[in-house]
Amino acid sequence: MNAVGRGGEHYYLKSIEQAGEPAGIWLGSAANDLGLTGEVDHELMSDMYSKFTHPGLHAEVRASLSAITAEPGSDEYNAQVAAIYDEARVGRKPYDYTKSTEEKVAAAVEKLGPDSTPEQRRAAELKVRQNAPSSRSYYDVTFSAPKSYSLLHAGFQIEAARLREAGDLEGAAAAAEKADQVWECLMEGVQAGLEFLEEEAGYARDGRHGAKDPDGAPMGRQVDAHAWTIASFRQHTSRDSDPQLHIHNAIWNRVESSSVDPVTGEVTSKWLTIDGQEIYRHTKAAGHIFEKVSDEALYRKMGFRVATRPDGMAREIVGISEEKRDKYSSRRRTITKGTAELAKA
Repeated sequence: MNAVGRGGEHYYLKSIEQAGEPAGIWLGSAANDLGLTGEVDHELMSDMYSKFTHPGLHAEVRASLSAITAEPGSDEYNAQVAAIYDEARVGRKPYDYTKSTEEKVAAAVEKLGPDSTPEQRRAAELKVRQNAPSSRSYYDVTFSAPKSYSLLHAGFQIEAARLREAGDLEGAAAAAEKADQVWECLMEGVQAGLEFLEEEAGYARDGRHGAKDPDGAPMGRQVDAHAWTIASFRQHTSRDSDPQLHIHNAIWNRVESSSVDPVTGEVTSKWLTIDGQEIYRHTKAAGHIFEKVSDEALYRKMGFRVATRPDGMAREIVGISEEKRDKYSSRRRTITKGTAELAKA
């Protein structure tokens, strides 16, 4: 699982525009309640994940922004923009760590002394920024398919293209449908993995964690928050452009938690942030569920069996050899070669 929170949501959106990846879809049991169905709208996601805008107020926010008459970029314009987003935000305003981070950078550089080199100063700055706190807008839980799934999918796509070029449109459509079925099997696994996380890791933080009351008791508490909003993005290739089916699931770091007054019975709700430690604690189990459910779906829908590799490290589709898998695993070849050189040295 990769935890991302510094505007990284644009990576998913750019992959659609620049790499031709499919549009994202809304998942999570809270999505429907918020009116989020079908494909992810880029502008809406940007407002939600960078400004914590309530999705139900997105159209109103955009209309208000368009109605601003102040000069764009002016102090008056920026103040009006900030006020509009503040009004539509759910939960507390994220803390801005910019000032404290810059102060730490200045202190780290000053500590090096006047004789330090530009390289040393850049290294000191980088170290501070890498460890600087940030307000996390979402958690990225990524499920990656075994290499054989990616090769099976790519094989059907290549077959579809070959048949289409040969004029066999019916055969091409059948091959393309099988490629889509591979994705369907994986998305069954994704749904199961996310449902598990919602149930087992669905908790939020309420109050001031780390602070204590006069009696020494913690002032923060963990509360149930099992309804998440998730923008899910399918991608076909690795960073090295090898076939590698994987699914990024950006879990919005805002959950609505309800409580009942024990005396009056009145129900109140508030927007809180997810307890990320619970996600870290359960993500490995969610990955196993993703794999198991995907394997079962692949056999049920397409008749392909999956078995544990001889090295016991993963499960692959029976009939797709290690030689073929390694041929399209450039990162693995690079690591294997590097490891051999280090062992020899």
